[in-house]
Amino acid sequence: MTAPSETARFIVWGQAVPAPRARITRRGNYYPARYEAWRSLVQVAALQHGRPLWEGDITLGIVIHGARRNADWDNYGKAISDSLEGIFY
Repeated sequence: MTAPSETARFIVWGQAVPAPRARITRRGNYYPARYEAWRSLVQVAALQHGRPLWEGDITLGIVIHGARRNADWDNYGKAISDSLEGIFY
């Protein structure tokens, strides 16, 4: 494993929202407004880097303070990873 050549660090202020299960409707997938708002905050923070898309292997490190006890890490990671798609990779 080689050391990363580039790093993007940013902080998203606010209560982290884990990814819920999508509700499937006739009009497509539905996500709660609270989750969509959190994804928007992550995207705005990431867009401030103004960099081109990365290619190749990517390592994603996440630190969440004040996480809810009943939410698992996978759902927090999915929310952030999905938000960064199309911005960083």
